[in-house]
Amino acid sequence: MKAIAILWLACLAGIATGQTREELLEQIENLLKPSEADERTREELQERLHHVDDQYLVYQLEELDLKKDRWSEFQSTKENMSLEEAEYTWSSLPFSIPTLRARVDLLARIERFLKPSEAYRRTQEEFEERVRNAEKACEQKTCQDLWENPGKNAPHNKMNMLISLHNDCIEEYKREQRSFDILEQLDMKQQYWAPFQLVKERMTYSEAKALWSEVKTALPLLLPREELLEKIERMLRPTPSDKLTRLDLEPRVEAEENQRLSDLLTELDTKQHYWSLVPKVVEEMTYEETEALWLQIKAALPQLLEVQELAEKIERVVIPSEVDQQVREEQQERLNNVEKPCDEQICQDLLDKWIGVVKHNRTAFAALVTLHVDCLDECRREEEYPSEQLAELGLKYDYWRTYLSNKVGTTYMTALQLWHGMITVLPLQQARDDILEEIERFLKPSKADKRRRKELQERINTAENVCKQGICKDLREKVEKGVEYNIVTRLMVLHYECMEECTRNTQESLDLLVELDMKLSYWSFFKSVKEGMTLEEAETLMSEIKGEMQILME
Repeated sequence: MKAIAILWLACLAGIATGQTREELLEQIENLLKPSEADERTREELQERLHHVDDQYLVYQLEELDLKKDRWSEFQSTKENMSLEEAEYTWSSLPFSIPTLRARVDLLARIERFLKPSEAYRRTQEEFEERVRNAEKACEQKTCQDLWENPGKNAPHNKMNMLISLHNDCIEEYKREQRSFDILEQLDMKQQYWAPFQLVKERMTYSEAKALWSEVKTALPLLLPREELLEKIERMLRPTPSDKLTRLDLEPRVEAEENQRLSDLLTELDTKQHYWSLVPKVVEEMTYEETEALWLQIKAALPQLLEVQELAEKIERVVIPSEVDQQVREEQQERLNNVEKPCDEQICQDLLDKWIGVVKHNRTAFAALVTLHVDCLDECRREEEYPSEQLAELGLKYDYWRTYLSNKVGTTYMTALQLWHGMITVLPLQQARDDILEEIERFLKPSKADKRRRKELQERINTAENVCKQGICKDLREKVEKGVEYNIVTRLMVLHYECMEECTRNTQESLDLLVELDMKLSYWSFFKSVKEGMTLEEAETLMSEIKGEMQILME
């Protein structure tokens, strides 16, 4: 039976990964080999189990025992293991020891991000050049010269033109602040690399997650490239589903005229072509080049992109996380600390007490029945909501393993159906993810926001300059000439009121500019807390954003 399973999975996987037998055996050995991290993980899990009853911790301990068994089995068979058997073994590990595999994958991701590369060298050179040019402009006092050129008697039009040039110059210099920040983060990245190399082999999964969280917080400007690389690799890396989908599609495309299926078959060919080229150059690509490649891939593989996006969503929903532990503890505490546990007898006593009084009054009787039903609903809601969340959290580990097994053993069409069904079984997890998606979609900076901000700022500056040089000019000049203190004070008040009245029609632009700035602040905050937010916290933040940014929400 096992031989049949091996041949079947080998048929699906083939040699699509492009890995040799030796490379696969090395990967398997690195994952299964006993390590100091295993013992440290076991101690950590046992310690946590003393403080909280968490089935997920028990599952992780069971994975460590299973890993020992798989290691012994691998040691006895690896010498005679064929490529197909190695493919089967490697493909089965994600859903037999998912947490341990997730640790290895996360460490690999951290290593790829921190490792010095040609792309980062090119990026460093590019931004060092930008900084040198900005410093040179500063040394030459270009912006100051533009400010001083107009002179006291310069014509009005020339004055406005030079003021505009000066403002553009200042903005250009400010833009290079990002170059300084990126260079600083590139240096910091190098500082993380050496210590990581020393400790990575003994790091537990929780320590790896903590390090990754710290790195993302410390190096936010370098993350976009890493995130795009991750997306590209996930999209293009060959999987058993590629083979299985192709086997399913080819006879169907020949037998029936279905353009969508034919297009999907073409996408699989295109994906294979991209994969043959991309790994050779991707490590040398800057962020701009990586972004251009990702846009090209998205346009070329729309149906596979749909599968990819659903896979990412379901992983956010079903993969156990630190938030689960936080929610589990909070809900358990709510259940344990209820001063007066719900007792449906209270509702029954209410009914018994008053039914004799109101039974001959139809209106009063109906009101009492409604009150009794509301009492029961409220009582049950207090009991069920925490237990509902706890029940969902208890299901996640099993659904995670189910998802991993589906991921490598189904066609893309079947996977879409299965995954949609899995999400509906975890409604509270899905609700949290949907709210976080909505917040991210709204807050994420865009080129349109940047363009809008610039237009608003120019409109406000132009209006202020027109007012200063127009109807409020006489008041400003009198203030600048200087007269007696009490008169100057009065003139300053009049000038302020004049400017306020003159620029009143820009108030809407100013309010919108304030909201755009607020949106950026919320985005920075959201990125730092997103992964640790519970459903209740996400709902609160969404409500707060809607209240603070009503113009942008329209």
